[in-house]
Amino acid sequence: MERLNKILGHLTADMQRFDEKTNRKNGAVVRKTLQQLKNECHSLRKEVLARTKTPVPPVVEEPVPPVIEEPVPPEPVESHPVPESQPAPVKKEKKKRKRKNIRINID
Repeated sequence: MERLNKILGHLTADMQRFDEKTNRKNGAVVRKTLQQLKNECHSLRKEVLARTKTPVPPVVEEPVPPVIEEPVPPEPVESHPVPESQPAPVKKEKKKRKRKNIRINID
């Protein structure tokens, strides 16, 4: 990446000179710098591809001994008896509304 940044620095300077004086020499220098940038990008691309193709050694993890937990007794649940005068509440089922499909024929 440092090489690319260095070439880009040269390219900006060359482009400024080309913008000030548009002539063949400055144009050739800009084209040459762009070619160097292209070649450097191509070599960097090859390096990245080579690094992705190399197999990564597997990570060996040490086995962790199992942790044995003592069972926790359930907490007692207080139940409130329902008085005989009041019946237990019953959940009502909701009625599903039917959708009406309305079709409009436009001729």
